Amino acid sequence: MPRSKAQPVPEYEESQRAQPPLMSYDVRIHALQVEGNRKAAASVNLNGQFAVRGVSVMEGSKGLFVSMPSRKTSNGYQE
Repeated sequence: MPRSKAQPVPEYEESQRAQPPLMSYDVRIHALQVEGNRKAAASVNLNGQFAVRGVSVMEGSKGLFVSMPSRKTSNGYQE
């Protein structure tokens, strides 16, 4: 069976390229805390379709970071 040659990819102008849809998000802060490592509790909604609840803003040795929700089980922590 003969091999077919690869077809060249046509060049597109920037205006012809499909633009990706913009992502919308909604962040709701549920609790702010001054003391301790946990500084805030929040929920995030992406495009009105996907909700993440139990997100925490934590303070570590290198500064603030976002911690995804997890729960403690008999085998340790599970995301």
